[in-house]
Amino acid sequence: MKIKNENYLTIQGWMYNLGLSSTTEIMAYALVYGFSQDENSQFSGSIAYIQSWLQCSKSTAINTMKKLQDKGLIIKHQEQRNGVVFNNYIAVLPQIRQGVQNLDRGDVQNLDPIYNNDTYKENINFVNAKESELSFDTQENTPKISLEEKIEACKRREDEFYNEVMKFVNEYSQDMLKSFFDYWSEPNKSKTKMRFENERTFELKRRLVTWANNEKKFSRNGNGYKTKIQREFETIATTANLVDNVLQQHFRTQQ
Repeated sequence: MKIKNENYLTIQGWMYNLGLSSTTEIMAYALVYGFSQDENSQFSGSIAYIQSWLQCSKSTAINTMKKLQDKGLIIKHQEQRNGVVFNNYIAVLPQIRQGVQNLDRGDVQNLDPIYNNDTYKENINFVNAKESELSFDTQENTPKISLEEKIEACKRREDEFYNEVMKFVNEYSQDMLKSFFDYWSEPNKSKTKMRFENERTFELKRRLVTWANNEKKFSRNGNGYKTKIQREFETIATTANLVDNVLQQHFRTQQ
């Protein structure tokens, strides 16, 4: 996924004092923090989106997010929509940040790192408490977002949906999965929802089975079945042969 020119990522000085082991972890935390720093919003970007910012492999991106969870710096919340699981993250505001909110920039560099045993435990306890309070299913807890943000969120969900579909590449052909994805990911007029999201129920595995069975029924080549194009060509060829026979008979009678 390509990062847009107008997008940006802000890494603040105090983030280097979180005791993180790599620049990749710092950038991942900054990414989640940028979306959720108001403590009401959440980061719902796909792994592909995270990879683009971190410039790393998929496994590195997944492991990095897991490390941040283990350290109590981000909370992961999963929600299922139409049979597809989506990951949402919020950043935990650490004590070191709370301590610099009212300080001048020149004082930030003198702060001690956040992590010792006590503060780490407090952070983990905060995560556990916060997770028990989270409810993303009610309108009350859903932040108001602009149309542009809804469109961007839909694109991220599209990436997630694509990844879920392609997990079945060992069971179905890639062409079939691509056709399935193209059909069900078609956006509405406002480009805020995909076709499958408007279904009352949508279990991915069952839908794929139905799609594959329909392809075998209507488009299978072999075992008595022919594709639509093959049938059309055969019809044209048969018609051409009939015309050719009629013309030959006509010319013979004229001789």
